[in-house]
Amino acid sequence: MVEDSNDESLPSEGDPMLNLDFSSVPSREPLEEGVYNLTIAKVEETNSSTGNPMLKIEYDVNGVEGSRKLWDNYVLIDKCLWKIKELFDALGIDTSAIVEMDVTELVGMQVNAKIIQETYNGDVVNRVKKIYPAA
Repeated sequence: MVEDSNDESLPSEGDPMLNLDFSSVPSREPLEEGVYNLTIAKVEETNSSTGNPMLKIEYDVNGVEGSRKLWDNYVLIDKCLWKIKELFDALGIDTSAIVEMDVTELVGMQVNAKIIQETYNGDVVNRVKKIYPAA
């Protein structure tokens, strides 16, 4: 076995034994439908597949076993602004006028969200259906 200060489970050449601990690997099964408390873990400014500006938000799911995450995309064009408005309203951000902000300030903020299951490419996946203020 090759000793490595970062990972003692790397086998040496010709050593067929692995020593892996999967106890901290989160479930890949979809969450049950329901309302969950989420913390914004990451916000990325990017473009959608059609070239429109978009925010990609990664959420940590609180109060569930394991380290579970959800993701949602917020396309920043007029017909889709209702979705980011729903998020901002739930976060207590005033949307009655123009909002200017550094979106990284959203990291660490919490919301509640209705999570549903739907089929995507033959797999059952979770989707954020609605965002509510955190209790």
